[in-house]
Amino acid sequence: MNKEKNKLKKLLLEHVPNEIFFEIFEYMEFYEVYYGFYHLNKRFKNLIMDSKFLSKINIPYISKLNFELFYQNIIIKNEHHIKILILLNIFLNDIILSSFDFSLKFINLKILIINHINENIFDKIFDELKCLYGLNSLTIKFNESIENLNKIFSKIISLSKLKYFKIKYQTIKDQNQLINYFNKYNYSKIEYLIIEGNLSINSLNNLLYYFSKLHHLSINYLFYSHHDIQLYSSIQLKNLKYVSLKIYLIKFNQFEKIIKNLFYHVEIFKISTHYDEKYLDAKKWEYLITSYMPKLRIFDINHDGFISENELTYHDVINQFKSSFWMEKKWFFKHEHNWLERLNSGVFYSTQPYSRIVPLSQLTKLIIKKFNLDLNEMIDILYSTSELQIFKCDFLSLDNFNSIETGKHHAFEHVLEKNKIKMLHLRSNCTSEKLRLVIDLFHEIKHLTIGIQCTQMIETTKYLLSYKHKLRHLFFLCISDISEVYIKNLINMIEKEKLVITLLNLLNRCA
Repeated sequence: MNKEKNKLKKLLLEHVPNEIFFEIFEYMEFYEVYYGFYHLNKRFKNLIMDSKFLSKINIPYISKLNFELFYQNIIIKNEHHIKILILLNIFLNDIILSSFDFSLKFINLKILIINHINENIFDKIFDELKCLYGLNSLTIKFNESIENLNKIFSKIISLSKLKYFKIKYQTIKDQNQLINYFNKYNYSKIEYLIIEGNLSINSLNNLLYYFSKLHHLSINYLFYSHHDIQLYSSIQLKNLKYVSLKIYLIKFNQFEKIIKNLFYHVEIFKISTHYDEKYLDAKKWEYLITSYMPKLRIFDINHDGFISENELTYHDVINQFKSSFWMEKKWFFKHEHNWLERLNSGVFYSTQPYSRIVPLSQLTKLIIKKFNLDLNEMIDILYSTSELQIFKCDFLSLDNFNSIETGKHHAFEHVLEKNKIKMLHLRSNCTSEKLRLVIDLFHEIKHLTIGIQCTQMIETTKYLLSYKHKLRHLFFLCISDISEVYIKNLINMIEKEKLVITLLNLLNRCA
């Protein structure tokens, strides 16, 4: 009997055309595809070995044994196909990166992301990185404190094809200062530079001397320097449009020098800082922006601190940001006090005008977390997002059509006829009544993820599958958070009822 059941399960899968599986695989990480399908049979091995799925390899946190199997079955056989390689496990560095011919194996690699690496491994693989002539994006996270940050950046600058570089690190105490030069003949072609680590303001100035092609700069810990800032008059950053900085203990008059010398062409400027009240000088900012940042379109500031001058209150200072200069540019601000009894301190921050937000009519994907929507709110959202194809919501209260408010019927009819939802993800439990709403509303749906109460799972699933004429596009059904006992009961029901379905994918977890 068990053999016949297993045969039936295989037959159901075997009847599904390859094109359907290709669509399913697009929603999954490659390792999940490998883990779930590779060992089923030869057909699935061949599907998975298709080169279009092998271009991006993201290896999650898995055991060393599982990785070694994956490495033998997939990576070694397809190194020349891989364009994106994401290494998150610390032991992967030894197995993959320490190979002396790494660059000869991954000849088409364009994007490399390495988590948990130390300076010794980085030194070993650097020559291999230089030989990856197609590598244009590199992300590195060091798992140990760096002794020589200057050496790291000098090597990165010499990677002539690199366009994107992100680094996350910590430094040993008193090893924060970059020297004034690396190699006078080396100038980087990097356009996107993201630094998640402590960098002194003098180091920034010295570093940017070598990044004349920079478009995007982001630093999450820029701190003060005991030394006077030495500015290079020859620095030209004509392509630098985006700057985001989190500043620590840097006086405004010190930071002002950087603005005057480096940020003339910046269009988007985001700054977060503490303490120094001079950052709340609206007139000084107006002068700097007008004279030294004339192309600025977006100005975002977040300041957490207090006002020490007795003649001006905190509100007197921040109200200066309501002048015509700020109003005309549509730059608006709010503030909050940390303690009611301390009205001379607070958090002053930019708000986000609607003009900066992507128009709702252009959205194709919407995820709403930890917020309970009712049917009328969902109709409002779908009515305003006519191009939406992916909709995920943690908590959705679907009652019935009779609960639609007066005045919403036109919007509801529009949503019913025009919505383009292809992928729907509802974490909250769905009853048969809620499913009827889903079936009637989302007639184009292909990928459905729902929660069902275990005690109602059989009844609700029967109800859902009985509407196959309305769900003619559905090929992927994910029922979340089901215990193994109920999964077995559901499989027995499917076999007993002889339900003909294209594919029923039951997962114990859903993203």
